[in-house]
Amino acid sequence: MKLPASRRGALPVLAAALVSLGHVGSPNVFFEGTAGPYPVHIVIRPPAVIPALAEIAVRVRPPDAGPGLGRGPGRPRVTAQPVQWDAGPFGAPPPETARQVRGEPGLFTASLLLMTASSYDIRVAVSGPAGGGTVAVPISTTASRRLEMRSGMTVGLLAMATLLFAGLLTLVGAGVRESVLAPGVRPLPRDRRRARVAMAATAAVLAALLLAGRSWWNRIDAAYRQRLYRPYHLVTGLQPDGPQRVLRLTIADPRWRGPGWTPLVPDHGKLMHLFLIRKPGLDAFAHLHPVPAPGAPADDGAFRVALPRLPAGVYHLYADVTEESGFAETLTAAVTLPAPPQPPAPFDPQRAGLQADPDDSARLAAPVAWRPPAEATVSPLDGGLTMTWLRPVAPRLIAGRDAALRFAVRTPDGRPVPLETYMGMLGHAVVCRADGQVFVHLHPQGTVSMAAQALLGGRAGRGNAKTPPGHAAMPMMPMMPMTPASATAAGRGEVAFPYEFPEPGRYRIWVQVKSAGQVLTGVFDVEVGRGA
Repeated sequence: MKLPASRRGALPVLAAALVSLGHVGSPNVFFEGTAGPYPVHIVIRPPAVIPALAEIAVRVRPPDAGPGLGRGPGRPRVTAQPVQWDAGPFGAPPPETARQVRGEPGLFTASLLLMTASSYDIRVAVSGPAGGGTVAVPISTTASRRLEMRSGMTVGLLAMATLLFAGLLTLVGAGVRESVLAPGVRPLPRDRRRARVAMAATAAVLAALLLAGRSWWNRIDAAYRQRLYRPYHLVTGLQPDGPQRVLRLTIADPRWRGPGWTPLVPDHGKLMHLFLIRKPGLDAFAHLHPVPAPGAPADDGAFRVALPRLPAGVYHLYADVTEESGFAETLTAAVTLPAPPQPPAPFDPQRAGLQADPDDSARLAAPVAWRPPAEATVSPLDGGLTMTWLRPVAPRLIAGRDAALRFAVRTPDGRPVPLETYMGMLGHAVVCRADGQVFVHLHPQGTVSMAAQALLGGRAGRGNAKTPPGHAAMPMMPMMPMTPASATAAGRGEVAFPYEFPEPGRYRIWVQVKSAGQVLTGVFDVEVGRGA
């Protein structure tokens, strides 16, 4: 998606660093799936400036049945290709062959040059003894920060420019003063005057060129600042609705429905996934699904949602949305909730004008503790069930390294609890740092938007298939089927999420699964250390 200034306006550099695309403070993209017969784990590190290189790491695992990953002729070949959403594969550069990391037979890396702020389908192809296959991983890229020139480089460049300026004036003066004289003849006063006039004129021309260059540079810099990413401005409000409260959300932004805008599309069957997390203790959590306001289409940017009985306080608000172009982003705000009203006795559901979505859920827990005696790996659930974080026996987690986010649900006597799909996925996980500056919504397939993957993957197979704004979205591809390994894990009551924590600090993790028609939410705290 091309992002003109009207679509992605100016943003201070600090805020741009905190808000990433589709998440907050967690810019890397993680994907767990299959490319043909090969299970793959893909990490994409998009650039913060455009144009620049995106780093791709692909770990290829042996197929469930078939030859392993060896060296030489038996090892797989991996390629990666960026396909822009409105260009299609015929407008994309040729695939880049990924290099195998020395000493790691199944790990491959590649660098892809992304020239335009856009939605991309990174097409990773794997071929080997067991066959071949391709998987599409969607990413959304914009310029999120502006590189500042270091003071040392500034001083060095100014010194070199001054030397060149003086040297050029010296050459002009010498040329005018002495170039037409015979060897050994000393220049006359008039020759020196001509030289000084020529040097002054040259200095004036150079100064004009420098000023024009400075003006050009400032225009380019201002245009780049205007293209720095910032999410849509979100306005919130509360209104009573019978015995409940309704939260109103309005995308009040002049860029909404402007140039470069495309309509919202459902992801997991919902136009918006809303998360409310009470601060500072992160002790109240809700996963809700607003709907368009009555009488208003979703394109108007007005949504409503019935609030569960959350306690009073100030809440972080994160709203995940996906546009028809495949551009996925997280809108942020803060909302203050008063104490919930007391329901009448008996409760009359007919009095509630806006019914809650059946997939909405909420969970209360103790406030996040700073440096607890030990990090709990077991969370109690409803009905006496428990959720256990199956962490390996190792030192504490380190930022920037692969994290073991694998969980199991058990009965009181230790038997596994079979899991069902919850909004088309085996589970959902939300990771939030204690200060709210890192937020990410995870699935077993990773951080990618399934709607974006379906849209971009479908368009990539159709060439240049841009859907004009205001038209119906392309037919949604079916959700990724559950692999035999994930189906086996679901039967064992287990779910896993690929991720690595971007920054050190104290985090809270909410893990949501579904069993026997009931949504279960486990809560875990972890301290993430700084890497070496």
